[in-house]
Amino acid sequence: MLEYSIIGTMNMNIFGVPLTGSDICGFMGNTNEDLCEKWTIVGAFYPFSRNHNALGATPQEPYVWSTTV
Repeated sequence: MLEYSIIGTMNMNIFGVPLTGSDICGFMGNTNEDLCEKWTIVGAFYPFSRNHNALGATPQEPYVWSTTV
């Protein structure tokens, strides 16, 4: 879904809708730390982005992942 969000955001900008983006780390289902980190990096360049997921899914905010660097 990360790949499709980049393409979708670019297409919407071409169509004249400037304020578009995606739900960082996905919306449905659970994600993992690696994917969420990559999605957050890409999301920094979207005109609009938010970390948002479905009710009952595992929390995916950056502060819930490991603190090792």
